[in-house]
Amino acid sequence: MQIRIMEQADYILVEQLLQRMHQQHVDQRPEYYQSQSQVYSQESFQQLLADEQVIATVILLAGKVIGVCIARLVIKQGDIDVPVAYIDQLCVDYQLHGQGVGKKLFHDISNRAKVRGAKRIELAVWSFNQRALDFYLSCGMHPQRYIFEREI
Repeated sequence: MQIRIMEQADYILVEQLLQRMHQQHVDQRPEYYQSQSQVYSQESFQQLLADEQVIATVILLAGKVIGVCIARLVIKQGDIDVPVAYIDQLCVDYQLHGQGVGKKLFHDISNRAKVRGAKRIELAVWSFNQRALDFYLSCGMHPQRYIFEREI
């Protein structure tokens, strides 16, 4: 397996992976997500790749994209401003779950973010996604805060 920076030529395979993950969100939280033909348009994908605050990587197996990770470098503002890499997307082909592909992507993006000055990684996971929660805990992450909701 090889990890490299995402390229424009990866668009179709990246889009397919992200579309499957997006559909899971549509199915579980339709009040927040709706089906759409694209997660990223060609234009927004190009903008993502050109954004200097974004680290976007893919992992390849036999030359085929099997996973993607997209993180954005931000300054988390508070009493003390902290440079953070916020993972927007981490997605692996469902057929390869449990084979270490996601961990390779996670550790790679962590290293790239550290080199770029980030002091920590942050991300959000919906509570319905127990598999993702377990995965991130296994990567050494821990809950930072909880957001509660109740319909009224």
